[in-house]
Amino acid sequence: MLKILRKNTKFILWLLISSFVLWGVGSAVFSRGGGPTYAGIMFGKKISLDEFGKAWTESRIQAMLMYGEDFFNMAQSLDLDRETWNRLILLREARNRRIKATDQEVVQVISGMPMFIRGDRFDQGTYDRIVKEYFRVVPREFENTIRGTLLITKLQQSILTEVTLTPEEIKEEYVRANEKAKADYILFAPADYHDRVSVSESEIENYYTGHKEDFKKEDKKKVGPPRTALALGTSAHSRKRKS
Repeated sequence: MLKILRKNTKFILWLLISSFVLWGVGSAVFSRGGGPTYAGIMFGKKISLDEFGKAWTESRIQAMLMYGEDFFNMAQSLDLDRETWNRLILLREARNRRIKATDQEVVQVISGMPMFIRGDRFDQGTYDRIVKEYFRVVPREFENTIRGTLLITKLQQSILTEVTLTPEEIKEEYVRANEKAKADYILFAPADYHDRVSVSESEIENYYTGHKEDFKKEDKKKVGPPRTALALGTSAHSRKRKS
């Protein structure tokens, strides 16, 4: 059942993200002078490069916390840009739902992280050093990351409580995932039975007449290569030079 709920949660979150993203958002928008003016558009609002950069840093920190030492081995395969947009969208939804993360909750999470524990208690010096040297941010940026992750976690939990499954739906999902079909079959060569089948010309003609659509083929045309091919982004430059 938990597996089904997790699947539903991921599906709902995917719908949430895909519903609000205006594609073309993932890359920076450039001005005529060539420099980027903003990172993209979300909910009809321009996301500044500064806001996107802060969210990107938070996504990197979260990935480092999630993967630990493996982060540096798999960093190239992680799509942090996509994770950043997902984070921005989920944080926006969390705030729309008035979900909060208190300072006390942030402190509780950080003070419970084993990497900051020395002996049997949280060590401030160790915290400051690891945040600076390993995560390469100041404590406030690290704490904002934890706060944002708390908001997203609460959003996921909120969505999870909205997922309701009847016993019949749970059973149906279990059967679909675990039931296997059993079938008996016999292999034979069609050529061995040709002399046992007799079909008249009229029967063939009648079948064809009644099933013409099954034998219809779409028109095909041979098309040669285009006469001209312009590289993307060169046409405007060429026109400018001609003028």
